[in-house]
Amino acid sequence: MAEKYIPIDCNYYDRLFEVITRRQEALLVYTNLENVPVAVTTKFFNIYTKEGEEFLQLADGTVIRLDKIISLNGIEVPKSKAC
Repeated sequence: MAEKYIPIDCNYYDRLFEVITRRQEALLVYTNLENVPVAVTTKFFNIYTKEGEEFLQLADGTVIRLDKIISLNGIEVPKSKAC
């Protein structure tokens, strides 16, 4: 059974969207499917919603559920609720 999705803080969502809009590279740290932290410097391709969950697609095609993100450019995801 998959873990229940926990929406991220809307201000943090805006940070992710800004990186896409500006076509910048960013340092992203997230937890992969094996619950192992992964750090990558990459460009983001898209943010989308599917079946009530939000996802970030990286330039290489990797898809990450937003609640698996630990930090973006050294700024941790706030522990607060979404908007």
